[in-house]
Parts: sequence; structure tokens; C-alpha cells
Amino acid sequence: PPLKPLGCEVKVVSKKVGKGFVSLLTVRNTTKKSVKPWELSWTFNGSQKVQKVPGMRVKQSGASVVVTSSKARATLKPGARITLVVAGKGSPDVPWQYLLNGMACTSR
Repeated sequence: PPLKPLGCEVKVVSKKVGKGFVSLLTVRNTTKKSVKPWELSWTFNGSQKVQKVPGMRVKQSGASVVVTSSKARATLKPGARITLVVAGKGSPDVPWQYLLNGMACTSR
């Protein structure tokens, strides 16, 4: 089956802090439509655990993580960016694939 067009771009800067990591994820909506509400999901390659993403709701099951927008930041307009701060335990390895509402993102 054909692949869906890429719906976002994610730029990640991750740093080891003590026994954990802090990552800045800058997410940009590359579609021509607003995304509301939105959720960003990814799967870690190891045993990392997200402890918090300030201002957002986060769920983790095993290596799979889903960050859901808060009511105050529920709309991601076309071309708009939002930066998330992800704090967790484990190595600062960066996942290779992110999804915005199920649409694949480019990552760098």
C-alpha cells in the first residue's frame, strides 16, 4: 500500500543528565490543515522511561510513548511549531520515528 504523506517534522536535541536525559522536541506541522487535538507518539529502542513532559499529558506502555496536547495548546496550525521538554530515566538515545496523530514525521 502507498505510504501516507509526512505530516510533521521533529527536531530533537537530547542530553544525558545524571542517570537520565532531557530532550527538547520541536514539532512542526507540515500539513495544510490544523491538527486539533494532537498527539505525538514514538517508541524507544531501549528501557527509557519518561518521567514528565511539562504542560502535556503523557502515557507510556513499555517502550511506546504518547504525548497528548493540553487544552491550552490543543491546536497545531499549518507550519506552526511547538517545543516539548521530555525528562526521563535511561540513556539519551533518540528514537528514529515519530508520529503526529498517526502521520509519519521526518526527524533530524
